[in-house]
Amino acid sequence: MKIKNMLVTLLILSALLVLVSFVGTAYAAESVKAESVEVRSEVLAYYPEFGVYVYPNNWAALYYDVKNTVHTEELYLTDSEVGWDGSASFDEVKPLAPGHVGIVYVTEPAFQKFEYDWSILIKEENPDMPPMPQMMIQEVPGPAGFAVLGFFGEPYVALSDDQITGYLSNGYSFFVEGYDDYKANKIAPLVVNDDAKYTLKTDDSLELGNGYSLFIEQIDIKGNKVHLILMKDGQKLETSIVNAEASKDWILKTTVLGDKDRQVLRVHVESVFQGSKDALVTIDGLWLVDYLNAIEVKSDVDYGKWKATHISSESLVYIAEDVALSSNSVIPLGKDWNIRVQDGFEVPNEISRGAEPKLNNRFYLFKEYTEPGKYDIRSSISDSANILQHVEPPRDPDFVIIPNPYVPGPSRINGLITPAFADVIARDSASQNLPLPDGVYTSYNFAAFYYDIDADLSTELLIAVPQSNYGGSQSFLKESPSFMYLTTTAHTDYDYVPEAGMDEDDNLINSWDSGYDIMGYFGEKYVPLNVVDADGFHIHDRSKLEKFSPLVTDDDTKYTLKTGDSLELGNGYSLSVTQIDLKGNKADLALYKDNALVTSSIVATSSSGGSGNWIYKDTVLNVKDVQLMRVHVKDVFNGGKTNLVEIDAVWLTDFKNVTELNADDEIGLLKYAGLVPLSHAVPSRMRLSELRLSEPESLLVFYLKNNLTMTDEMDVVIANSMSLKAYEFESAPDLFSIPPIGPRVMYGDTNSFKYYFYVTKEIGNFSSGNDDGDGSDNGGGNDSNESGDGSNKGSETDSPENEVNPYNLIDGVGAGAIAFWLFLLVVLVLAIYLYRRYKVSQAQK
Repeated sequence: MKIKNMLVTLLILSALLVLVSFVGTAYAAESVKAESVEVRSEVLAYYPEFGVYVYPNNWAALYYDVKNTVHTEELYLTDSEVGWDGSASFDEVKPLAPGHVGIVYVTEPAFQKFEYDWSILIKEENPDMPPMPQMMIQEVPGPAGFAVLGFFGEPYVALSDDQITGYLSNGYSFFVEGYDDYKANKIAPLVVNDDAKYTLKTDDSLELGNGYSLFIEQIDIKGNKVHLILMKDGQKLETSIVNAEASKDWILKTTVLGDKDRQVLRVHVESVFQGSKDALVTIDGLWLVDYLNAIEVKSDVDYGKWKATHISSESLVYIAEDVALSSNSVIPLGKDWNIRVQDGFEVPNEISRGAEPKLNNRFYLFKEYTEPGKYDIRSSISDSANILQHVEPPRDPDFVIIPNPYVPGPSRINGLITPAFADVIARDSASQNLPLPDGVYTSYNFAAFYYDIDADLSTELLIAVPQSNYGGSQSFLKESPSFMYLTTTAHTDYDYVPEAGMDEDDNLINSWDSGYDIMGYFGEKYVPLNVVDADGFHIHDRSKLEKFSPLVTDDDTKYTLKTGDSLELGNGYSLSVTQIDLKGNKADLALYKDNALVTSSIVATSSSGGSGNWIYKDTVLNVKDVQLMRVHVKDVFNGGKTNLVEIDAVWLTDFKNVTELNADDEIGLLKYAGLVPLSHAVPSRMRLSELRLSEPESLLVFYLKNNLTMTDEMDVVIANSMSLKAYEFESAPDLFSIPPIGPRVMYGDTNSFKYYFYVTKEIGNFSSGNDDGDGSDNGGGNDSNESGDGSNKGSETDSPENEVNPYNLIDGVGAGAIAFWLFLLVVLVLAIYLYRRYKVSQAQK
């Protein structure tokens, strides 16, 4: 019997291990791995006499409840001194020094309804009754809620002694009753606001967040009651017995920051009942603030550059008074907010217009997340009532319409490529800090898209084009726009800048100066197959645009390593120092992927007549001389105790995850239309300056392959790691309608959708490999080459195809995974052995 029990246990353990392995694999594919996540604002342009507002709509670091269109924060940037209320003193304008900005941050509570419907009766005037005071008031149901306050991007609650009644409409939040009791300067973090249903039994614990949990102490079926305990980090805080027939609610009030009867917890019990085995309770309403970590905002407490200027029970105002924008800098503002300024920043003499040359006056706000977790980098938020409806093509003989075979409807509209129109708007928007139209997304208003602020490079464009009923109106309300995604390449420089420069004939001396092509692909950086010549110089070839792999690293950081050291590069790649030859001024380096040797090379420094470069090339997808990695060795020297090598540049692509696109390939909800010459998409007299291409030639074009109907709280993956989220809302009355800018359609007081795109990135729990590639895995070939600007040509190359290594038995699986499977194999063998013993013992009986 003991053997049988052991056998069953081992079999269950084996099954669980297999299940865990598959679940882990599926989870890893849901998000992009990252070491840190930067959430940036729209790209801003500095110019004399400028002033610009930053709202939660266009910077995801600010608090915004998109579902209920509730937000409380805003920023105002100007080149003049600013007052406490955020307005410049126009009577006595005192401009700051050129290149300096003042920033005002303002937040004030807004009504936020409980997710669970804790409705209450409110009194209001009855317009149908005669003007008699005793008959003009009626009681009607109103939503109950609380006063939410975004505080430097995090949701807080302005504490009060009771629920608050209000009204929400199209981003406007109105308090009706109870608003005079909350205090904006006494706040606590919002932990949970939830109407999900949870069915629990006795001794179950429901985790709420921030260390809080709700424990089910006892369930009384006969009395229709449940005994609940609120706990924090395992310690009991409060307890209550809730009647599931009468009140159904547990509302906890306590003294917080010296104020009595502050409401901190609400629980709604739907029912208690007898299950097949246990007594159960269903909880369908939860609201909790972290009252043990409540804070009183004080006027004498500043945060970095943020000086508390006006702190009251109604609003909080902070000012960063004089911030100098300096070239190639990251300026900490405080509360984890920063400003990044482009390299080569200059103060322009006048406002840049779209037709003028590009100016070096760019910067943006950002917040960087480094804690492990999953983060959504979202675009600006669009309103389907304001969607770009129709743009007439310019009257130009060079304009060619690209047909869209995948979306039904008038080909004149469906086939219209609108980057030209979007570009005109984007140029003016970028130069004058104007918002892009709803439904138009570039790197300027979608922080997940590839963007190089120093070179002002971006390659991705997402445009909303209506699918049907282009005259607009009712039948379009439930139809989402047809989203067209386009991307192309941009030529960029390596981060490493050699000292060689140009020769007397203006030719590049060092191949590091030749740069490479880069491409944003659904928010991730990719490199089209980068063909180089014998000396490592980039060869211009746009025909390779449909074959690309993720960029792993482009790094000019200096690393000092000794023999045996390994430098982790990302995506499972590492660079190891095998040997250092001090006399010969050489270093023997090896490239590994998931602990398996890929190739190695002896690199000679410039002091020994070499170039210091190791350029690893191979044949990929039948394309020869594709550069996969390049390394620059600055020097080798004796560090006193051991020999050392200094590496000051590493560039690497994930050549084990190469994507190859073919016409009609399906990527998520999109279909690839093919490689389209840029001259066919826009008039010859116009250029896609938003894409910042020096020689634009072609675009990768994707269409939505089927109609997509928007629904409330829709959350759908569009392609790769890029998703679309939408919420239905009741449009505001005409009083709050925003006048259309350009060719838009307004739907008045009918229902519409607010929607945005986002890319999910994950910090921590890294897995080897890359899940983004859609094509074949082909990192090797028959023509593996090593070159280094004329040196290193005689160095030996170890081709991965010629090695027998146990790590190569399972592609993309590291040593940890192999150890796991070996352990599983041992468990199965032991199970079989015990099973045979069990059968023998049974036969003997």
